[in-house]
Amino acid sequence: MSNESMKDQLNSIGIPYKDVMHNVFKKKSESESIIEGKNFVQSLFKRRNAIAHQNDRSHDSGIQGDIDKSYVVDNIETVKMIMSR
Repeated sequence: MSNESMKDQLNSIGIPYKDVMHNVFKKKSESESIIEGKNFVQSLFKRRNAIAHQNDRSHDSGIQGDIDKSYVVDNIETVKMIMSR
């Protein structure tokens, strides 16, 4: 699911995407929060696709990426916050 798909789906069920992002990514302005949220979602899906389709390897070097516990825990917590809003 892309950020745009998530945005469309949230809005279609009456959950304003902009409110969710502003509540989770508490920046000075709503637009900054939306940008931060969009970047998070895009980064998460980019990493997911690399893991699923490339065995988490770089196109350029072929080196496999590391997944450490803090990365996983932090991202799980952020996703939980998005889903609980």
